[in-house]
Amino acid sequence: MKYVRDRDISLLGWDFMEVTSDEYKRECPVHGVIYSYGVALLDNADLGGLAVAAAEEKRYEFMLSVQPLRVV
Repeated sequence: MKYVRDRDISLLGWDFMEVTSDEYKRECPVHGVIYSYGVALLDNADLGGLAVAAAEEKRYEFMLSVQPLRVV
């Protein structure tokens, strides 16, 4: 979490299940910490296609815009 805090990250997006790795065996340690840093979570993102496209273009920095889902 030091990495996230030191870089002032505002959104954490991932596509994997979290592994409990802290000494207390708490569930979802990342989920419990990121909110105290003011970091939003984009959970269960499908980033495989993005990784392939970035590698093909040799571009690893870009702007990502995420809007809330409108549910009526």
